[in-house]
Amino acid sequence: MAAAAGDAHPWPIYNARYRVIAPILDADGDLVTAAASLDSEISQDTAGFVDATNEATEITTSSGMYFLDLIATELDTKSTAVIIKTSTAGAKTTPLVLYPRRLPVVRTGTAQAGAATTITLDASADADNDFYAD
Repeated sequence: MAAAAGDAHPWPIYNARYRVIAPILDADGDLVTAAASLDSEISQDTAGFVDATNEATEITTSSGMYFLDLIATELDTKSTAVIIKTSTAGAKTTPLVLYPRRLPVVRTGTAQAGAATTITLDASADADNDFYAD
C-alpha cells in the first residue's frame, strides 16, 4: 500500500510507511524548482546507501519542496539516513536522518469474534470498558 498525504504521522514509526517532506536547495539557499533526474537513496543503520523504493516528487509545480514516500521496511531500523540528489546544476544534495519510534505493544492475541464496528478480544484480555482506549 502506498503512502499518501492523509497517512502522515508527526514522526516516523518503526516498520511503518512514512512521507518525508524536504526542500532541494542551491548553493545560495534558494529553492530548486523542477529538479531533474531525482535520485533518492537510503542507508539503514549506517549501512551503505542504496536506492529507495520510491523517488522524491515535487509537491506542486515550481514549489521547490519535495516529498518521498518511504515503505515500512525502509524504516525497520534504529536510524534511516536519506539523501535526495538531482542532476540540476547548482543544486545540493538534501540529507535527512530519521529515527523511527518503536510503539509499545498494547495487546496481542487472536480475536474471538468481530464485525464491521465491533471486536471481541481473546478470552484473557481485560474486560474493563475503554481499558485499551487511547
